[in-house]
Amino acid sequence: MVRDANLLKLLRVKVIDSCLQKKKGPTIYDLHNACLIAIEKYDNSYNGIDIATIHKDIRDMISGKYGYNAPIIKTKKIYSYKNPDYTITKLPVPINNNRIKEMEEVLSFTKIHKKSFSFEKTVKEGVLPANLVSLIRYKAIDECLRDKTKKYTRHDVYLACVKALKEFDINRSSLAETNIEKDVYVMRSNKYGYNAPIVIKRKIYFYSDPNYSITNLPIPLNRHFRKRIKTTNAFLKEYQDVPLFKKLIKKYT
Repeated sequence: MVRDANLLKLLRVKVIDSCLQKKKGPTIYDLHNACLIAIEKYDNSYNGIDIATIHKDIRDMISGKYGYNAPIIKTKKIYSYKNPDYTITKLPVPINNNRIKEMEEVLSFTKIHKKSFSFEKTVKEGVLPANLVSLIRYKAIDECLRDKTKKYTRHDVYLACVKALKEFDINRSSLAETNIEKDVYVMRSNKYGYNAPIVIKRKIYFYSDPNYSITNLPIPLNRHFRKRIKTTNAFLKEYQDVPLFKKLIKKYT
């Protein structure tokens, strides 16, 4: 049975594969450097990988652990494919449905925040990680409360959240209308730094400050989620020509 690999592992394997296809074969240090460059391009806070990790990646590629069985040979410290036509891109990517769903969640988040999203400027560190699905709901609620053309009741806000989740194919079966009250409570609080001036008057929800919007504030994601988003972006950059991931990129961009 072929095992599932994490995104960083798959990213390194793809970089190694690209290096081994070049006429000038790489040394282990070339492979190590290439992997570091590929990862740090998307995450300059990445604390690096050691040579031993690259050696293990090569052993895993040679074995059937992930279904590669790569014909990698080493001659005088130079690595190459015994079969010059070999490439892992012709094989299925060893990734399970759960990891794909995680990527879709990340892509959903970045798409809905694409106008305000910037790691350097809008991601607030040092706070509890907000669930990405919750952030999509908060964004939908924010849009309702900023809408000056319509008056929104709790039910209207609930329907807007359902629509937002449906747009990103997120399971919304567990979302009850009463969840809106909980979301509003969180947005009013300082838990994620919003302190939103939400008013409920005669069952109508609105901001007391018409210029307020959570999009003007840092997005409450901690370093774990920052790294998760950056790893997903790096992975998709390397695997963008694979039909499955090409479809994901097209769907969420």
